[in-house]
Order: sequence, then C-alpha cells, then structure tokens
Amino acid sequence: MWVVQEVTVCKNPPVFYHGAETLEWDILLSFINEALSGPLYTNVYRRINLRHQGHGNLNLQFTGLKSTLMHVRELMKMRSIYQTDEVQTFSDLLIATKDRQSTDPKDKIFALLGLKSPGFPMKVDYNLTEAEVYINATVSALKEENRFDILDRIGCERFKSIKTLPSWVVDFGGRAGTILGKPIKSFSSHAREANNPSLYTAGGPTSRFDRSAVAYVKGASDSDHFLGVGSIIVDIIKKLGTTSPDMDEHLMGNSNGSIGSVIGNWKAVAASLPPLLTSPEQREKDFWRTVLLDLDMPEKNTNADLQDVEERRIPSHVDYLPPKNRSEEEYLVAMLNKKGGAQFSRNFGVTAAGGMGIFPENAKANDRICVFVGGRVPYVIRPWGQRFKLIGECYVDGMMDGEAIEWVRKGRCSTGVIWLV
Repeated sequence: MWVVQEVTVCKNPPVFYHGAETLEWDILLSFINEALSGPLYTNVYRRINLRHQGHGNLNLQFTGLKSTLMHVRELMKMRSIYQTDEVQTFSDLLIATKDRQSTDPKDKIFALLGLKSPGFPMKVDYNLTEAEVYINATVSALKEENRFDILDRIGCERFKSIKTLPSWVVDFGGRAGTILGKPIKSFSSHAREANNPSLYTAGGPTSRFDRSAVAYVKGASDSDHFLGVGSIIVDIIKKLGTTSPDMDEHLMGNSNGSIGSVIGNWKAVAASLPPLLTSPEQREKDFWRTVLLDLDMPEKNTNADLQDVEERRIPSHVDYLPPKNRSEEEYLVAMLNKKGGAQFSRNFGVTAAGGMGIFPENAKANDRICVFVGGRVPYVIRPWGQRFKLIGECYVDGMMDGEAIEWVRKGRCSTGVIWLV
C-alpha cells in the first residue's frame, strides 16, 4: 500500500528494474493503455468468452490480469493528478485503492494521508484501533466534500472483518468495502464536473449535503458512534426476489453466474404488483428500465469494452424497451453480463407504493427506503430501536432525479434527522 504514496509523490517518473533490465514509466503506460483498450484486449476477451465458456480458471486468470493492469493504470492516474497539483478528495483516494493490500490494515488509510494537504484533519496514529481508524476515515471523507459518496462502499454484513463497526462505517480491511460488485453510480472524477453532472440526483441537484443536516456523535465504544442525517423516508420494501450471482460466480463462467439466471424470478416479483397500477406493457418497460438501472445499452454487435464506456441514462423512447421477443431480451441480459455492472450481488424488489428497485443483497421486506438530502442515490435503512441501520445504496425507479425533494417542496412529506447506528 505504501507503494501508492511512493509512486505518486516522487518527482521523477519511476523506473522499474528486473535484474539488469529496466522499464520506463511512459513505456509501461503506453503498453497498459493498449492492453486494456486496443485490439489485443478485444480479441483475447472475445476468444475466451466464445471458446471457453465454463472454463472458470481461464476466465479468472484473464480477469485477474486485467484487474492488475487496471490497478497500475489507476496508480498512474493518481500520480498524474498529484503532479499537476489537482485536488484529489479523500473519497477518491480511498475508492481508487480499495483493493490494495497492506500488512497492517490501518496502513490502507495512513498511506493515503501523505497525499493530502498538511491541513487535512486526520493524522497518522497507530495507537488507534483498526475500527477507530475506519470510523475516522469515513467521517473525514464525509466532511471534506459534503458528499455521501463514501457510504456507497458499505457492503454486505457477512463480509465485514470487524463485526462491531457501526453500519454506516466502511470496512476498508474487509471484502465488504469492495461490495463484490459495482456501486450503483459512477465514481469517476469526470462525474463531479459541472459540465458532466452525476448520473443520479435523488437528493437534489447539487449532490451535496448541508453541514447543518449531518451530525456525528462519538460514543465510548466502537458500536456507539452515531451519524445523524437529514433524510426523507419515501417507501418500504414489500417483496424481494432471488439475489443475483456475485462477480466470482460470473467470472468463473458458470451457467448460474449470469444475470439471466434470476430474470424469471424477478419478473414474477414484478408481476405481484396490483394490475391496476400500470398496464402490462408499461410494467414490462418499467421492469427492464429498473433492471438496467436506467442506463442506456449500446448497439448490437459492439466491440467496445463496456466497462470503459461512459454511462448515460436511457432516453425517454428507445426501441429495445420493452424487449419485443426472446432474442431482444437475451441481448439485454448478454450486455448486462458483459458489462459486469451493479446488478450483480443485488436483488430486485417491489415497494409498498408500487415501485420497483434494485436493492442490496442483505435487504429485507419492511426495510425503509430513504433519500439523504444532498445524496446522489436512495439508501435502504432498517429500524433499530429508535434508530436505523444503514443497509446500503439502492436504485428505485422514479426516485432518482430529486422527486422526493419536490414532494417536500409541495408539502406531501417532510424531512427529518434519522440516526444511523
């Protein structure tokens, strides 16, 4: 993990040595860009997918190589930004290095502090427990930008390495911090620019919270740290389907590793909505828009690496929604599998108000759906006495573009502070 700081901060471009051989930084960068986006990657990826379905080890080896190259490219990007004095937020740094390893888990945080300005409030302190370091890191990331982005890294409880962590604190040392799949929204830096706004603006157009609407209360033990958030509880989860496969199953090439393995079940859940709410055709269209997270699909026969394509919302009218036949439906499923998106390790469900959504795998019926004022996406929370546990982010069709804020403006509902434990 400390290599991240060493490579990012050094004045002269690094040179890699292997015995008597050397490899300059610029040459390595050119190779990686070509390997990840050029015809070499495209041809190899297509051959593995077409000729080795079910050969999980080969798929994993290739994916592991790609992951390693992407880690190096991310490191190169961090160095480029740092060397030009561009500001890198703590959230950006934490997310970019989430899969890095360190002997001491605390160093996953401490190694990044050297990339922040001297005035950054968090300091290196090895007297703190691992849990205290993660709590401080989450709070620092929230306060620096007044954004909830870091909370989107909350993962499933079963993968947490520290069971006593508050539900709203990211476990940077466990697999929970990687979510197994992708976040609902993009974390790419261009999404922060004024000319390229966030994909979703559930909590308002600025995607920032007012400091007066968020409070942190420090307790005596790790589990007694509370986060108060200005929120609007908008709905309740009524029924959930089968959880989609995780990325490991998908990358192994198993037949049950496809999103297609749960589509039938998810359709049955959607069909449980009262028929008077929408027409069958509209419900089918809403279903697929929800499954796609309202993200546009490319044209057929594309050779692009979908993980590198900038995401955009689905236009109001598209030919592929709803799919007209089995072939068109299979195409959408194939694109979801190829993209490896946020639909993995999540669940489809319907709400008490008749909505549809994609929810965390550990969500349950009767969990609440809320919008944090200033947040990009809705979140699932669970009543816990007089407080709530944060379960994770979600997508709810018809609730991603500030609709809840508009309800408050029209007096249909009100905001209030909920306390997360």
